[in-house]
Amino acid sequence: FEVPELFPHWLASLSNAAKKQKAEFVALHMQEVGGKKKELKNLSSLLRPICEAFEGYWSSGLLLNSDTKGEFTALGSMYFVKKELVDGLRRWSYVTKSFEGLGDSYGGFHQNASVNTARFSGTKSRKGYMRTRWQFGEDEGHTLELVNVHLYHDESNVVAAESSPSEYATARAAALEDVLVQCGVEDTKRTFLFGDFNFRLDLCGFSEYLRDKSNWEAFLRKEMLHVEKKKFVFAETKLFNDERMHRMMKEYDFELQTFNDEQRALDEADDSREGVLMKEFRVKFPPTYPWKDDVGVYDSTRCPAWTDRILLTEMAMDVLEGRVSAPTHAFGDTVEHYLREHRLLGGGGGPSGSKGGEGVDHDGAHGRALVRRTSLHSTKMEKLGASQSIILAHKTKTIGSLPTDNPLVVALPDVSYDSLYARKSVGSHRPVCLSFSYDCGTVEDGSQRLIPFIVLLSVNTSSVASGPAVLRERLIDEIVRDVRRRERVDLLAIHFQDLRDEELADEFEERLNSVLEQEMPDAWCSGLTRPRSPAGMGLACYYRVSSMMEPITDVWNFRKKRFDRLDQLNKGIRVGEHVMSAVPDDDTGSSSGRRELASMRFTIGTQRIDLINVHLPHDESNLVAQEAEPSVYAERRSTALEDVLRRTRVTADRAAFVFGDLNFRLDQFEFNKWISDRNHWEHFLSTAHHLKKLQDKEHVDTLHVEKKKYLFAHPQLFEDERLFLQMLAFDEERLRFNETVREIWESAGDTWGEEPPQLYEFPIRFPPTYPYTTDPEAPVELDNTRAPAWTSRILLTEKSLSRMVFTYFSKTHL
Repeated sequence: FEVPELFPHWLASLSNAAKKQKAEFVALHMQEVGGKKKELKNLSSLLRPICEAFEGYWSSGLLLNSDTKGEFTALGSMYFVKKELVDGLRRWSYVTKSFEGLGDSYGGFHQNASVNTARFSGTKSRKGYMRTRWQFGEDEGHTLELVNVHLYHDESNVVAAESSPSEYATARAAALEDVLVQCGVEDTKRTFLFGDFNFRLDLCGFSEYLRDKSNWEAFLRKEMLHVEKKKFVFAETKLFNDERMHRMMKEYDFELQTFNDEQRALDEADDSREGVLMKEFRVKFPPTYPWKDDVGVYDSTRCPAWTDRILLTEMAMDVLEGRVSAPTHAFGDTVEHYLREHRLLGGGGGPSGSKGGEGVDHDGAHGRALVRRTSLHSTKMEKLGASQSIILAHKTKTIGSLPTDNPLVVALPDVSYDSLYARKSVGSHRPVCLSFSYDCGTVEDGSQRLIPFIVLLSVNTSSVASGPAVLRERLIDEIVRDVRRRERVDLLAIHFQDLRDEELADEFEERLNSVLEQEMPDAWCSGLTRPRSPAGMGLACYYRVSSMMEPITDVWNFRKKRFDRLDQLNKGIRVGEHVMSAVPDDDTGSSSGRRELASMRFTIGTQRIDLINVHLPHDESNLVAQEAEPSVYAERRSTALEDVLRRTRVTADRAAFVFGDLNFRLDQFEFNKWISDRNHWEHFLSTAHHLKKLQDKEHVDTLHVEKKKYLFAHPQLFEDERLFLQMLAFDEERLRFNETVREIWESAGDTWGEEPPQLYEFPIRFPPTYPYTTDPEAPVELDNTRAPAWTSRILLTEKSLSRMVFTYFSKTHL
């Protein structure tokens, strides 16, 4: 607003972004409105064109604290709502303490009862927060808290580079915690904090990196970095526009991580305290500050940083990722309840996706359909002004609504792949979950398409069986909590491994039945099916099929070689008939050991799905595991998994899900050498409470390995996303298995038909699932008996992937 020449370009970018997203609700949070001089007299002339750009929208006007002599924060918020949706939306009044209608549209600036604003105490700074609360429809559960935030900036580059974290970062963390406390932010609330957080790179570590000329061999004769109070002059500023440089810079962008780490540390020290951990989607855009006003390059006053951010509570993240129902009913006919009661989409005929199977019209004979999967895009606008804007877009599209031959369109599957996280132990293994919408073809008359929502869970109970009862209770609670987060579940499949104790199995079945009956009433239930085998099987399978799906679901009878109608199985699942079990061969010649499989085959609509529960051999010795690449254990697992596919007759053209404890491990032959080099991870220890651990352990071996000991000097880093995403480069067993299967197929002709089966997996974005400590009262942390690994996995064939429901997005928004 201070540079009039930029305003038309800024407004055009904002308006175009809203039009491209077809936005129905727009929240615009601004900072430094009025600036240091507190000039508000010219705002009216600027607000008029903003409101005109949002023609067809109700406008809140510019909400701000106009008391320039008192607690002035220079924060301003504007909200725009499509006029046809105004009746379904209400906002909170901080005077009457109730939700009220939106009232008339307003084009000026004012402070009214719908805004709660405050300046940080104990300072003369204008920094503070402003919040509003919105209710979509009549359901109080669909309430959004939107908080406009402006945290402290770095006053001096020199002071910021003196320590890690800097005194400014510490002040920002305290201010952010104050915002969360004052606004009553909780994990279970749908809260979005967005504004200028002023998060900076760790200048202490980053400056040393830039000064090290070995990092810049091409420019050895130059002074790489010169820093003054308000100067940050880097010899090759153009590198700040390079995406590779951004990835490296992000390693020093850990203020949010530090804040969350400190919240966890305070929670661990005080059992009665439960702090809020703020979430953020992955940043994939250039630093937002400081840009020169006149040209698209960075200014040399400050180190480039991602100061403008959008943070979310866990519940808000769940809504955007589709794990919790979004407030759809507030928008009348624009968005209908997902697939209504039958999860049926309108008749087909739309174009098919790249791997999406048959397409579906956006508007079919039976009403609009909404794919659950949502998308979050952080997109930078044009290079305008010192600080760039960030746009959060929550958007859904249906299969067939965009042309798949358009090179600007990409398809993303409607999938969530994650581990179940608990603050306290649920055993040595973390369960993993895959949820997705699945195209099962059309009903008999071909008029409606069947898209059930499926949830698959893999749960290893080895340490739970021998541990205290609280572990079992907590494990069941986490499973149920994950199911409850879904808007609806049509097929729930839980595969247990190492469940050998009959009393424990009975206890699990009883608790699952009693709780899940409330979540999936009248659903068909298999009970906890435990196959028998010479190896003393520890596998167990538990399935629930919703009452709406039961009449169109069949289960394969392996003995009679036919499908049995699910709604006619009065005696339930029969082991030996409906469950095929075996001990896969791993070339050791032994029938003992943890090698087990149990398979069931369902037909839903017109599509057959094999669900295969697997437990493959583990690593008996860390020392043996690191002797070769691949290890002898990895080769055994590969052989056993190949036998699993043969016994269950999985081929490239069959839909199958292989999930259980596959015991996949990192390639320790290479990983142990990599992790022993401090240069690969030492810079991750710059956060406050990790520094002391580095000092205390600087004379300790980085890595010490014994048969059943794996002692890494800083095990907390294994759960740091920056490190574990690098660790995944050593997670190669699935890829090696696919190569082996293809080589066997090429040498043995048509053993598997025209193409060999290949097992796929969605990207892993969660910490290792094994091994964790099992003390029921201690904080969750990795055990030091084995190298951390993702042992529990959910794999699928290409046919399964081709039936996933896909959501289409424009590449320009990704």
